[in-house]
Amino acid sequence: VAATQQPAVRTAVLSKLEERLFVRGVRHDLSSNLWGDGSCAPQGHRLLARFRLERGLPVWRWELEECTLEKRIAMVLGENAVTVEYRLLPGSCPCELRLEALVTNRSHHSLLPERGFDAPIECVNGAVRVRLPKNDVGGVADDLWLHCPNATPTVVGTWWRNIELPVEGDRGYDHGDSLLHAATFASRMHECQRVTFGASLGRPLPRDPQLLFVAEQARRQAFLESAGVRKSSPVTKQLVLASDQFVVRRPLSNAHEGWSVIAGYPWFADWSRDTMISLPGLFLATRRVPAARGVLETYAKHLSGGLLPNRFPDRVGEEVEFNSVDSPLLFVRAVSLVHEAAPDTAWLRSMWPAMRSIIEAYQRGTRHGVQVDPTDGLVRASDPGWQLTWMDAKVGSRVVTPRMGKPVEINALWFDALCRMRESATRIGEDPSPWGRLAERVALSFGRYWNPTTQCLFDVLDGPDGHDGSVRPNQIIAAGLEHVALSREHLQAVVRKVRDVLLVPLALRTLAPSDSRYASRCAGDVVHRDDAYHQGTAWPWLLPFFVRAWRRTGGDPTLITAIRAAIAEHLCDAGLGTVSEIFDGASPHESRGCPAQAWSVAAALEVMMEPPADATVTEGDLRLDRAADLQGLAQ
Repeated sequence: VAATQQPAVRTAVLSKLEERLFVRGVRHDLSSNLWGDGSCAPQGHRLLARFRLERGLPVWRWELEECTLEKRIAMVLGENAVTVEYRLLPGSCPCELRLEALVTNRSHHSLLPERGFDAPIECVNGAVRVRLPKNDVGGVADDLWLHCPNATPTVVGTWWRNIELPVEGDRGYDHGDSLLHAATFASRMHECQRVTFGASLGRPLPRDPQLLFVAEQARRQAFLESAGVRKSSPVTKQLVLASDQFVVRRPLSNAHEGWSVIAGYPWFADWSRDTMISLPGLFLATRRVPAARGVLETYAKHLSGGLLPNRFPDRVGEEVEFNSVDSPLLFVRAVSLVHEAAPDTAWLRSMWPAMRSIIEAYQRGTRHGVQVDPTDGLVRASDPGWQLTWMDAKVGSRVVTPRMGKPVEINALWFDALCRMRESATRIGEDPSPWGRLAERVALSFGRYWNPTTQCLFDVLDGPDGHDGSVRPNQIIAAGLEHVALSREHLQAVVRKVRDVLLVPLALRTLAPSDSRYASRCAGDVVHRDDAYHQGTAWPWLLPFFVRAWRRTGGDPTLITAIRAAIAEHLCDAGLGTVSEIFDGASPHESRGCPAQAWSVAAALEVMMEPPADATVTEGDLRLDRAADLQGLAQ
């Protein structure tokens, strides 16, 4: 799947390699395909003896009576290219490997029409070139190069039709696929021999695919070393490797390259909220401070009226929308965390205008009714028909969880941002007192969130229908940020409520099961999924806030041990070696959504690397010891 417009416009071009092994004249099919008539043919999975991850790269092993074959796949960093290595293990007899390249040319969001497309195919200097045409489902007009040294290529050019994609069907989408069998590569193999296939879009691979494969293995090992996790647990190492896939380059208008974060695979582009929440885990926990600064500098260039783009478009012609009230406040937090991880006053001073513009825009008012209420100093966000917080599901024109008014996590972030402005001002020699006075006022007003009926915090104050007493996990952000405007009594009550009602093994439910709107499963077509998305579905990204709050209140550390065990178990489930976007609120808490989600991986990294020392609690301005926190991350 090539990033044909970097980083988020993606085109699927090579669907799979159909693999066949001929041993003493007998054919053994190693692949498996599902078909529209319900059949599975061939059934190569019956010969599959083992699957594992090796430095985060997938490895398959097929075992036949007379030979054993392993397969590995690696993407090429910075290129629209992939390499696939096959190795015949010691003790195997000679055989012939045939690889049938099945090609497509479509957006990753849609399927080809059954008629397919016309693509001239030719052999060029031992490689096969497929001239892909531009089509009506997001394909590209470009050359796909297929290359396999030490193999004999044969052009084919026939179509496979009626391939069944059952997961697409379960999600309510088109699920019948067609693939072009472009060419077959045949290679004789002997024990311990490697055959490496390469595919690239636009231009032939610059080097032998085997060299590119080895280079990627070495790069991954070097990344583990630079992240400081050489002696860490296998779970932590795997999460570090998983974090790398989300960090991407985003071209800027001045022809320079910035940095960004892909929110999740396979569907999402780069979203500002996800990026800011993910930054501590993806970058600081892995010692990628320069890249973290690059991300923040990139997003600072896109500030408009104190707001960040909710997401960058992943389709050509889409408009940028600024409907995220939390992203700018998370940006202020991220800038401060990066500076604390690697103090650099000059860099902090360069980010100060962006930080200040956010706070001032909230004070005077900006898009979507985002403005500080002069009566209590809290932030209001109200615009009918717009989803402004992270609970952003929308079905047609209906916002599932509108949350108009003063959402609890927005004002927790507002207080945190004001405290960070006060600290940052001191660091760069500015007057901190204006920000301190604003923070003090918000701290006084934050007591309004206490709901004696539910013994936790209101989810939203001053909404169209008054206060919203829904028991949701947003209140854990108010308890788990580095600056907290809660009394000890209210902090402890919030943590108890979240633990007792919302915590599941690897995530926090978005609504209490006792609520009549609670949806226990996030499944079915897009309407049913969106209706359940924030009405009970559980999200892992909230875990670091819960863990910090749990430690603050002196909670039993065995609960954190259990969460870490759940993370380790999940790495062997769903998207192997990574962390899913969401989970069902009800047992067995099946994983849903994107199988690889940036802020889920980042949250898991934060939890795995969270320092053992409990934080000291003071009323009004609770704060973790960031020096100890970052020392723990480094260790």
